[in-house]
Amino acid sequence: MTMSRVSVGGRAQQWRRVAVALMCVLTCACGGASGKTPAASSPNTSHTTAASPSSVASQTAAPPPTTFTSKTYGYTLNLPPLWTATEAQKAWDGKAGLSSDSAEVDQLIGTYNATAWALARRSNLKLEAYTAAMIATNARDHGDTCPAKPESKHRITIGGGAGTLLAYNCGILINLAAAVHHGVGYQFGFRDPTVQAATDPADRATFLAILGSVHFPD
Repeated sequence: MTMSRVSVGGRAQQWRRVAVALMCVLTCACGGASGKTPAASSPNTSHTTAASPSSVASQTAAPPPTTFTSKTYGYTLNLPPLWTATEAQKAWDGKAGLSSDSAEVDQLIGTYNATAWALARRSNLKLEAYTAAMIATNARDHGDTCPAKPESKHRITIGGGAGTLLAYNCGILINLAAAVHHGVGYQFGFRDPTVQAATDPADRATFLAILGSVHFPD
């Protein structure tokens, strides 16, 4: 009889252990199914946060152009992003020789080696004659480094009107542009000492963008 009671007690303890084990299994299973127990992250898993379109645009958008108005010559134009301008120290008298850093020119300073400049003077010449006079003046003042005539000559638009673009290979790139508006002749120049040719696609695009933004006084 004593052995029988011990046997029954042992079985009861065994059943209790089984019941506890089952409850533990069910609890863990339910916890995993409900998502309350976080899953372990794989050490090789990387998490990337997608940038919003607005943040991407703010990082890649170029700064807006700066508007420059010449107090000396009256025109207005847009400088390429990050370019700066220095006003002419005095007005051109129509006779003094000119270069990209003369006191009579508005200097437009680029973000790389390129620079541009501009000036104006009253003139009764039409565009073709004004351009011819500019070619002759350039040959007079810079004939020691530039050819007498430009390598190419094209009609372009400056300030919404007719203009002329001249391209020189002076050992460096020199481009000149001319326009006549309401009895005033305007001259623009572009210089890139890193280019040993009369034309360069990037320089041409930059110069044409400047010329296309010009606004002449009424």
